[in-house]
Amino acid sequence: MIWRIIPSAGNRRALIERGDADLSFDLPNKDLAELKQAGKVAVATTPIGNGIWYLGLNCKNPPFNDVKVRQAVAYAVPYQENPWT
Repeated sequence: MIWRIIPSAGNRRALIERGDADLSFDLPNKDLAELKQAGKVAVATTPIGNGIWYLGLNCKNPPFNDVKVRQAVAYAVPYQENPWT
């Protein structure tokens, strides 16, 4: 087995599409959907059970220095939804 660290998601996708890699981690959802739709490779995903979701806002710069914008973001976050369902 050869383990290579490929920082760029685009390069990881290209390696999968060309058949130069058999496994990849952290591909964007858009890439996964396109690979699955093309049907050239088998796409299998597994959620990470101990992962943490984090949304950071820089409150010193616009637009997040406005409390109303931060409240709107807070209302838009689906706190009660399970991201794995």
